[in-house]
Order: sequence, then C-alpha cells, then structure tokens
Amino acid sequence: MRDDLARNSRSKKIYDYFLRAIKENRFKYGQKLPTEAELCKHFKVSRPTVARAMFKLKKESLIERKAGIGSYVVWKQRNVKEDKKFGLLIPGLRDTEIFQGICAQMASLSRDNSFTLIWGGAIATASVYDSLVTEQVCEQYIDQKVDGIFFAPCELTPSMRKVNLRITEKLRRAGIPIVLIDRDIVPFPERSGYDIVGIDNFQAGYLAANHLLKLNSRRIDFFSRPNSAPTVSMRIRGYMAALIEAGIKPEEDWVHSGNPDDQEYIKSLISEKGVTCLICANDVTAGAILHSLDELGIRVPQNVRIIGYDNIKAAEHLRSPLTTLRQPIEELGILAIQTMLSRLDNPAIPVRNILLNATLVIRKSCGFGLS
Repeated sequence: MRDDLARNSRSKKIYDYFLRAIKENRFKYGQKLPTEAELCKHFKVSRPTVARAMFKLKKESLIERKAGIGSYVVWKQRNVKEDKKFGLLIPGLRDTEIFQGICAQMASLSRDNSFTLIWGGAIATASVYDSLVTEQVCEQYIDQKVDGIFFAPCELTPSMRKVNLRITEKLRRAGIPIVLIDRDIVPFPERSGYDIVGIDNFQAGYLAANHLLKLNSRRIDFFSRPNSAPTVSMRIRGYMAALIEAGIKPEEDWVHSGNPDDQEYIKSLISEKGVTCLICANDVTAGAILHSLDELGIRVPQNVRIIGYDNIKAAEHLRSPLTTLRQPIEELGILAIQTMLSRLDNPAIPVRNILLNATLVIRKSCGFGLS
C-alpha cells in the first residue's frame, strides 16, 4: 500500500482529518476510532480508500490497528515537563517470552508518548527465583524517583509472598504507583490494593477443560510446579468449574504439583494414577512433560493428551505440537500503559482487574477429532 496519498485525494482527506483531530487532542490517547464500515459511510468512500488513510496513520505511529479489535490512538502530545519515567520490575524477563512481548509493546508506545521505560539490566538477567535481585532493583528505582512501577510478582519460591509484600510496601511508602502484570501478590481469592493487567485465568482454565470434554475425556488432571503464581489457582478453579458443569466431580488427587522433569514421577502419574488428559500451568511445564513422556516411550496424544498456556514460539515446534491458550500480548502491553497513566491522572479511582480473554490454539497434542 502506498505511503504517498497524493494520487488519492479521498484517502488524503481522511488522513488529514484524523491527523488534525489527533494532534489537537480531539481523539485522545487510547481512544478507539470508528470502524472502517462507519468511516466508509461517513466519508462516502470505499473500504480500500479508508484503509490507505489508516495505513499511513499507523505507519506514522499515530494509531494501532488490531484484527478483531479495531483502531485506536497511540500518539500523545509530548510535553517535556510532563515526561514520566516508569520502571519494569519483571524477574526473569530475559527468559520469559510472554513478558518480553508485553514489555516490547510498552516500549514501542514510549517512543511516541510522554514517558520512558527503565528496563533494569540486573532484573532482566536475574532468575525468576532470585528475589534478592528483585528487591535490590526495586530500591534502585525508588532512589531514581521513578513515577510508576510495572511489577510481575515473584513466584516459584516458598518465600515469594513475603518478598512481594515487602517490595510493594516499599513502593507504597515511597508514593510510587504500581501496576501488577499477569498476577496478584496474594493468593486467590485474596485481593491486594493494586491494579492488575492480565488474562481472565478462570476463563482460560474453563476453556482448556472444555476442549478436552468435547473430545469425550471424562477424567482431566491439572499439573503445576510448586509455589506457582496465584494465576494457576484461578486456572484450576476454571478447569474444575467446566468439569462440574459437565456432571463430573473432580477428585482432589487430579491436581498435581511437582517437577515435570522428574521422569519417575511423571511415569507414576500415568501408570499408577491413571492420568490420560493433562492441563499444564504453562507451556514451559507442558514442554518438559512432553519431553519426559517421549523419553518414557509414552505417546502423545494416543496415550496422553496435553494442553498448556501462553502459546510461546516453541509450542508449535515440539515433537507433538502443543495445544495451548494464547495470551493477547500486544493488547496487554497497551492496557498496562493505559492503566498506569489513568492511575497517575486520578490516584483515587478504585483498584481494577483489567482482564482480557485467552484464545484456544488447537494442535496435535490433544488430537484433532472426537475420540
């Protein structure tokens, strides 16, 4: 599609209209634009004419366009005096694909809006288990007087709750707003006093179980690592709700917590406990279990069906490509920024759960048809 609209005066008219409206703040940052159908009707033009104008606006980083969602403004008038500085407190960022995508989207928005992001080299290279580094980076952000923190709470350690509470308390005392990414700092159904941006994990658990139920599975188990984040508890509740709705009473020993690399343990789940369908807390755990099953000579999906969460890049390249739940990464990044900016504009607004739906991606690990 051509960048130059000179040969299409109707497209240029639409482009000029939105350029002025956005720069004059008549269409504000984060505001959704009318649909292409609505613009066609308003300007009395064809869809390609509208699309050319929208393409140029997107190329100039004035708007974003997402299939199934629409177009919205991502440009905000820059005022040096109003520039904000936000810190990313994301343990294991370097090795966590989902958070990499969310933070990359946030960084792309910073280029055209009045804020900067501090990545924190130590936190990017730290392990998800390294709570000491996380606290140290938090203190550095406080010393730098950042205007807000995006925090993915620590997990997979017995001390994670105490660490997360210490970190958020330090930030609260420093008067620094927090937006939690993906999960809360307290176990479900408790609720902290901070905004959360993530997916609806209850819905995600329900979707995974419902898919297996449609494949005529009657026993469905759930697997996670010890000390997993509160999001896992919510997925378990969603999975159980789907079973109960189908008239199946889930047993306590259908929910497992252990090391997915422990082949003897995985073998016992299959041979002794009778596991045939397994929902895993995330794709990394599912991938480890798939490897263990492969080493044990247990076939997927013929002997065991597997589902994960996150739709990481490796999921479709496993020996048994993984059925999984995709997180809307770019949309989560946009919502995280919008949530922080609105919190700064109005600190008194109620604490919010800002949740998007995950979508099921069906691959070979569950089979493709009804059994």
